[in-house]
Amino acid sequence: MESAKTERTGLMSNLRTTVLEIFRRTLTAVDVEAAVSARLRLNHNQLTIEEESCDLAQFSRVVVIAIGKASVPMARAVEKILDDRITDGLVVTNAVIGSLPQYLPVLIGGHPLPNSASLEAAARALALLRAHDAEDTLVLFLISGGGSALFEQPIDPSLTLDDLQ
Repeated sequence: MESAKTERTGLMSNLRTTVLEIFRRTLTAVDVEAAVSARLRLNHNQLTIEEESCDLAQFSRVVVIAIGKASVPMARAVEKILDDRITDGLVVTNAVIGSLPQYLPVLIGGHPLPNSASLEAAARALALLRAHDAEDTLVLFLISGGGSALFEQPIDPSLTLDDLQ
């Protein structure tokens, strides 16, 4: 009886490892970075995202906040296009896939359950937004799946991390 239980536990562990590896390979194959690059264009000071455009000359700061499982490749794509026009930002993910963004700091939050870095990420992002709360600041949010666990701040301060988990 105990042997069968141990065997099932080992099988489930191997299955989880296999599924996670398939997910990582799929995410790499989807090429999130290329998908974002295809939808974001910069022509002189004109930034176009799909059909929406804005004149970057109107902004003295560009802040990029990326959250979710695909936040790292999304942030890399935006960095390649905007380069040193990015003045501040933050990337929150559960795992780094590929190289790190060049300019933006990265936090590793918890997924599927939030961890202390998930709380820190939300606090840092809100601090960034407060610090750059001005009409001459452009904020780009890059959001992918998993953000709800990676980026947490309870509405009620009496809620603890254990409560969130």
